[in-house]
Amino acid sequence: MTSSPALPARQIYDARSGDRPGKLVLQDGGTTQDGPATRAYENLGIVAGFFQEQFGRRSYDGQNAVLKAVVHAGTGGNAYWDGTHFNFADGDASKVGDPATVLDVVGHMYTEAVIQTTAGLEFYGQSGALLLSIADVLGLLVKQKHLGQTVDKADWLLGVGLFKDKPDTGIRSLKDPSLHNQPAHLRDYDDTPSDNGGVHTNSGIPNHAFYLLATDLGGQAWEAAGRIWYAALTRYAGQDTDFAGFAQATAAAAKDLFGDDHARRVQAAWKSVGID
Repeated sequence: MTSSPALPARQIYDARSGDRPGKLVLQDGGTTQDGPATRAYENLGIVAGFFQEQFGRRSYDGQNAVLKAVVHAGTGGNAYWDGTHFNFADGDASKVGDPATVLDVVGHMYTEAVIQTTAGLEFYGQSGALLLSIADVLGLLVKQKHLGQTVDKADWLLGVGLFKDKPDTGIRSLKDPSLHNQPAHLRDYDDTPSDNGGVHTNSGIPNHAFYLLATDLGGQAWEAAGRIWYAALTRYAGQDTDFAGFAQATAAAAKDLFGDDHARRVQAAWKSVGID
């Protein structure tokens, strides 16, 4: 029997010392009493394992780079990839929990690192909305696979559990973007100069297109729909890819991987959100 390749090395740092990345508090083979550090370490391992198993990708860069994370990186629910480290704030006393505990949030940040080392989507306008959407999609697929969920059992909510006062709402919904004041169709696109051209708002449109494809195909979303999205990102997308360009990329990826019927289903999903 062939054993699975080892996960990439992980290093967790504590930013409370005031410098960055801070003190190294956990790495492979070690232990710590720091809960957020332990959770970041464990969830990064789950996410890296997903990308390795599903797509053959060794670490975010495909070259087995060390996964470096910083915990206690401020208060509130902020979590972000800074180009070298995954940074997780601590939450606060009343409203926001520790983002390192939320698996799909960690998956989202990891995917942002994957995007940086592949298509390099520009964080503005439609390409920026695509960046966030692809990170949402693949982050959610990590959660769905970890829980063994089929498309009909999944909640399609990113970030469930992050908000203490609204534990079941999450941050964004792929099934119903309007729950978080996002459009689900191109006719409602928010053409605004704020928020880097509306990247957070307009990501609801490609998010919903993925949901429609996944539910049309049925089964486990990471097996077909997820492979199509990943292939489109890594083979066809570039810095300035917009919604229409990514629709074409996913149709091409679907045809490459699964044939004409899947390509037609991809096109139908995008058409349903106004992108023909």
